[in-house]
Amino acid sequence: MRSNRLQIGLSILLLFAPVAIYGQSPTSQEKLRHQRAIQEIEGVIVDTGKLDDPLMLVSIKSRAANLVWRYDRKRAEMLFLNLWSYIDQQGSEYFDQDEARTVLLKNLYPINSTMAGTLLKELSARQKTESTLRAQATGNDPGQRRMANIAAGLADQDSALAARLLSQSLSMGVTPTALSVLARLRERNPILANYLVSQSLEQLRIRPTIVALTSLHLLTAYLFPAEPYVIDSPEAAGTDDRLRLQYFSTAYEILKASLEETDALLTKDKQYTESDLRFRAIYQGQIALILAALAPRFGSQFVEELNALARRLSGSMPANIASLSNYVVARVRGEQNSTEDPDIAITVAIANGDFVEARRLIDKIDNEEKKKAFTQVLAKAEFNTRLAESNLSEALSVARRIENVNLRIMLFLQVARAASRKDDASFLRVALNEARSALSNTEMDGMRARLLLSFASEVSTLSESDAIDVLHQAVVLINSLSKSSSDSNSPGDFRSAPPLSVLNDPRSLVDSSEVQRAFSSVARVDFDGTLLAAARINPTPVQLMAKLATSEIAITTREKKPQTIPERKTLPVAQPKRQS
Repeated sequence: MRSNRLQIGLSILLLFAPVAIYGQSPTSQEKLRHQRAIQEIEGVIVDTGKLDDPLMLVSIKSRAANLVWRYDRKRAEMLFLNLWSYIDQQGSEYFDQDEARTVLLKNLYPINSTMAGTLLKELSARQKTESTLRAQATGNDPGQRRMANIAAGLADQDSALAARLLSQSLSMGVTPTALSVLARLRERNPILANYLVSQSLEQLRIRPTIVALTSLHLLTAYLFPAEPYVIDSPEAAGTDDRLRLQYFSTAYEILKASLEETDALLTKDKQYTESDLRFRAIYQGQIALILAALAPRFGSQFVEELNALARRLSGSMPANIASLSNYVVARVRGEQNSTEDPDIAITVAIANGDFVEARRLIDKIDNEEKKKAFTQVLAKAEFNTRLAESNLSEALSVARRIENVNLRIMLFLQVARAASRKDDASFLRVALNEARSALSNTEMDGMRARLLLSFASEVSTLSESDAIDVLHQAVVLINSLSKSSSDSNSPGDFRSAPPLSVLNDPRSLVDSSEVQRAFSSVARVDFDGTLLAAARINPTPVQLMAKLATSEIAITTREKKPQTIPERKTLPVAQPKRQS
């Protein structure tokens, strides 16, 4: 009996030996990682006090405060409030207070939109600066630009929140930044993006015509894009058709209303300058040309009237603007055979997705340099189309034709990401092998560091050891980059340096998506190894941001909010009315 009890005891001891030898249970390990992550975050907050660059301090500390929110909300709020006050107190010539506030709000909005809105209202009341019409028309109004930039920073992580913030910017007019966010949102939810544009068109009816005209011109890039995009549902295609009709109707009314405003009235009552009037006249001519191109499809009864307006209003446009307008009009019309300019015909063929015709036209070009440039533009457009269609084999084949090795690697990694989302491990390996092979031909510079970080993100889904190895390669390269700007006594200098110098400065990686994505992705498979890699980064700001990206994965995972789509609204289809 005693012998039996001894054997049973030994069996139990052997059963639990792996736990005793190799460590705690998975739950205990998660708790330890959680505690370690909190220690790292708190350490980063302390270390930000050693930074000389105020903008980097704001970037890193506001990101840390965002993570603190997940385990101590009151303290996170205090961190944000103290940081907001810190921004107000800075007076360095290199410190852009508006950019710093935007960075802070990008981190605050996702966790406490009420607090973020309150800070913005307080700022608006304090500044009380009236924006000029020219600033609104060119997208340089501070408030409008700030909301668009915040939306841009959130577009990839929370499209519903980004859409809500973007709508505030669009209510004042359309800016280039807002347009880029709309394009990104359309990739995720075309109906939501089209809804925002529809609402913006309604708002333009009551905006000053100088603002409305420039916004209408910008919107042609969204409604009639230079590259084809795949429509994944008949419902989305239907909203596209109705939106273009709404655009025609709205643009017609705004153009006619602008023609009723005399220069004398605008100068006297609206304080327009001569420069404002010339600026407005240029956009009147461009919108008239666009409407004349659209009239056969959306308002045949207005063809004669709009053709006459287009001839009259565009006659005095500067030559360079008239040349650009020809590209826009041809793209809007969508018929490459309507122009004798081969460059425009190629552009329109690519926009229509007629790659065979585009290739035929490119083959006729005698100038080898121009031929090569158009060939690359065509390849990039064809790649985006095949990838959107989930035709990964064709997308990979097109990517191989890209001459620029850095761009080619980025396209290989996009294919790898798409394969990962489809759980296609075999194709993921093929794409990563292509990227790995091409990486050997790149220079040891800032672009290669970014590509290595991106490669580590994608390879982490296949191999833990490969991911850590590539991550360490990226760290070695980051540490070897030129530190001349880092050692400068003028911390703001590197941002105003030539683009290539900025790219090769390790500090430019602080707010990069590559660092965030690489360290958070690899941390999922090897938390301790990723923290070790982060700790080995020499430039302190990059090291701190890498530690935060690593620690995020061990903090309680943020629940994904369901994407909310505004209540369905039928896009207006009313025909334009003649104004007396």
